[in-house]
Amino acid sequence: MTELFVKHSVYCYSKIAHHFLIAYRERNRLLNVPNVLVSLRFMLTFVVAELLYRQYFYGAFAVFVIGSVTDYLDGKIARAWDQKTATGALFDTLVDKIYILWPLYVLMIEFDLHPLIFYTIAFREVVVLSVRAFADNNILLKPAMEVNFAGKCKMVAQCICVAYAILQFPHFNYIMMIAVLFTLYSLYSYSKRLFNVVKQMKRIVVAPEKI
Repeated sequence: MTELFVKHSVYCYSKIAHHFLIAYRERNRLLNVPNVLVSLRFMLTFVVAELLYRQYFYGAFAVFVIGSVTDYLDGKIARAWDQKTATGALFDTLVDKIYILWPLYVLMIEFDLHPLIFYTIAFREVVVLSVRAFADNNILLKPAMEVNFAGKCKMVAQCICVAYAILQFPHFNYIMMIAVLFTLYSLYSYSKRLFNVVKQMKRIVVAPEKI
């Protein structure tokens, strides 16, 4: 499973590079405040991991909180200033996954985070990201995989619980189970929406045959 996480990280980096190369012609649109904030959060991921590895827990916590705030601000600013781009949305999604999973990986390797917590969250992120990438070019499937309320609640719960774990408070494994529950519920929510869309697509295909 660790190998899967590494492959997923490599996939994320390659997708980011690929889309930025494709979007080179639109580079003026990409240089906006929301994308700068996402880029900042991407860089802060490695700062958090390094501080955590060196056991500077309060420093890692402070940087993690700053990064979490940028996650809230980039979406708000993109909508308010009409600076939404397809590449920016993809970049934001990929960075969100990395921002949560990388500190969790360090916590698992160095600070006794239960492996099942990490692997459950990683599994959900890999599945949703993969299905979202598959549905991206499908007009009917794409709306089913757009970020919903359950996904937003999942991200909030993960940020709070990871911040708690970074500070090495007692019983952080139990607190992380809250994030796991939100993670599994969001997976169920996306799966249900996707299943309903596929079900409707089958009805559309079958209906003409009956006629």
